[in-house]
Amino acid sequence: MVRLVSDSELTASPVVANSAMNRGRGLSGVNGYARELGFAPAAWLRERGGSAPGWLDLCSGEGRALAEAARVLPVGAESTGVDLVGPLAPPPVQVVVER
Repeated sequence: MVRLVSDSELTASPVVANSAMNRGRGLSGVNGYARELGFAPAAWLRERGGSAPGWLDLCSGEGRALAEAARVLPVGAESTGVDLVGPLAPPPVQVVVER
């Protein structure tokens, strides 16, 4: 079972100050939060967040992890990204092919 740390522990932790984190961080994969944190945040929110979980992503960079989470979290989930440098990455363009 994953033990979540308190806000004060997290603020002082190497996860927050990790120089490997960058503006393009995703939710999963080689450059993902799951690798860095040791658990998958979106899965944790789905399992324990109730019907409308919330995620505050501080130093969210381009917001790629938030965009990925929006595709897998339940309808009504709230995700907020805060970063001192902007802007967020533009959403991917959806192409619809009609035949």
